[in-house]
Amino acid sequence: MKHLMLKACFVAVLTSTSPVLAQTTSPTPSDNAAQASPVDRETFVDKAQSSNHWEIRSSALAETQAQAEGVKEYARMIIKDHEAAGVKLADALQKDSSDAASEPAVGLMPEHEKMLEQLKMVNGAEFDRMYLDMQEQAHVQAIDLFRSYAKTGEDEALTSFASETLPTLETHLEKVKKLNSSN
Repeated sequence: MKHLMLKACFVAVLTSTSPVLAQTTSPTPSDNAAQASPVDRETFVDKAQSSNHWEIRSSALAETQAQAEGVKEYARMIIKDHEAAGVKLADALQKDSSDAASEPAVGLMPEHEKMLEQLKMVNGAEFDRMYLDMQEQAHVQAIDLFRSYAKTGEDEALTSFASETLPTLETHLEKVKKLNSSN
């Protein structure tokens, strides 16, 4: 009963915060750049920073609350890779240090904060399922965001960052899908 209630809360949060997260089928990033709307620099930076911080914070939580060793290994990889991505993003932003957007965003966007709060409410096998589902959805969104900005962005340093980061995000998505199918 508790599991069903938590799952219902999780679905309610996801459906109220993001249409992509509300999908019931396993989503995949859009391969067609024409489908992706152009993303302005500020939106890209805000979403990329919040997503990156969420990946790190949720994965740090997974190191202590996950049950399966495979989930913990995945979380360690996410932390390592997303910390490196955060440094690269900061470097790309500093290339135009006169821009106010070069200042790092503080905190998480509301949808990321809600997701993190949901994760804090569970542990063990329930945590594993929720964490993996959220990771899959978050990586689908991140890939769409980065792919769109890489193709339509106007800031050369950030478009390079987006292009260079995409393969890592795609690897994360492949790994989390495998973990999700085995759990």
